[in-house]
Amino acid sequence: MHRIVLLALLASAALQAQKFSLGLLGGAPFTDVVDSVNTSGIQFLPRSQNFVVGPAMRIGLPAHFRFEADALYRPYEFSVAPTGSTTVTTVSASQWRFPFLLQYSVNTPVLKPFFGGGLSFDHLSNISTAAQNITSGPGTLVDRSHASVVLGAGLDLKLGFIRLSGELRWSHAGSADFQAITKANQAEALLGIHF
Repeated sequence: MHRIVLLALLASAALQAQKFSLGLLGGAPFTDVVDSVNTSGIQFLPRSQNFVVGPAMRIGLPAHFRFEADALYRPYEFSVAPTGSTTVTTVSASQWRFPFLLQYSVNTPVLKPFFGGGLSFDHLSNISTAAQNITSGPGTLVDRSHASVVLGAGLDLKLGFIRLSGELRWSHAGSADFQAITKANQAEALLGIHF
């Protein structure tokens, strides 16, 4: 029942929206998704490519508020090796984050600062078979899906029908993906283009 009410409210807001836009976000995280850990004679090293990319949707709401929903992809990879060994196993996955944000935009002439927050539903897919070989201790797969709290602030620049944006986002995961090595706090810089 709650989902139906939420969908009805979102549909109503979309119909009455002052502005609807689709766009693309891309950026770079400030840190890897996992920590470098050396424990019990096993070394875990981050190996992810540090980029984030995905589509974004914005719906303008009254009083300078807007709703944003994104689908962001980030590669996830780390290596596992016994200390002093040349045998290295690589664990990889695709991290998908689906943030739902309520943002407030300051009404200024050219550059419009905005800030907001919300929840993100995160999911790991395409997890390599090497992850199944880690059955206990650090590096064990804990949770494929979880929720995160997201906060952000940025600037919008409107150029005709195109809106460019720059944003800093911070998120805190509700649970770890991999035991004892996943970083709960993530921060990233994002650039966006919306039409």
